[in-house]
Amino acid sequence: MPLENVFNLRDLGGYPTGDGGRVRSGRLFRADGLNRLSDADARVVLTLGIRTVVDLRTVAEREQWGAAPAHLFDAQSLHLPLISELWPSFEVTDDHDPVAYLIERYHEMTIEGSESLATLLRMVATEPESVPLVFHCSAGKDRTGVAAALLLGLLGVSDEQIAADYAHSAVAMDDLVAWVRAKDPSAADSMTTGQPATFLACPADAMTRFLAELRDRLGSLEKYAESIGIDDDTIDTLRRGYVER
Repeated sequence: MPLENVFNLRDLGGYPTGDGGRVRSGRLFRADGLNRLSDADARVVLTLGIRTVVDLRTVAEREQWGAAPAHLFDAQSLHLPLISELWPSFEVTDDHDPVAYLIERYHEMTIEGSESLATLLRMVATEPESVPLVFHCSAGKDRTGVAAALLLGLLGVSDEQIAADYAHSAVAMDDLVAWVRAKDPSAADSMTTGQPATFLACPADAMTRFLAELRDRLGSLEKYAESIGIDDDTIDTLRRGYVER
């Protein structure tokens, strides 16, 4: 959606599922740092009817940069961090393979952030009053990308489509970097143009290989969901609520 200070807000609906259905539009949205919403941006978000804003950022990010102004569009706000600390930039150099690095970080999210991911999945599936719902991190790429991949995967969207949705964040990253360059970084966000290139990358291979390795390790996305407390009935409820046929 074209906004002033947010660059990666988009609908997860419309993707085909393997059984001939299609993910319902207007119910689940992914985004970058909604804490940056201007008053004009908030008026646009108001038109989406958002009822719940889920913040996947760290405690430190939320304290430093603030929460989304959910009150401006009459939504509840929920903080579900997927990691406790941001990735340290000193451990990454320009010769790092971004795909391998990102895959490793995403697997860590499925472990460290398992309770938050379970809460998000359960809410989306069993609390219809919480949707339309938007979940976000800072850039809307990594933490948001992992959450989106799990939701879309459990709904039956192909890995190729999920990876394409993930890679689409590249457009938003360019816009976000340009915005940061035009502002005072200390007043903008923890995203700065001085970060390693790996932190800004969103190659489709990172997502397809992450999903493949998760299945290799556990058997299926459903098995991962089961390992974090999401049973088959909840997954069936999720599919009935978000896939139209």
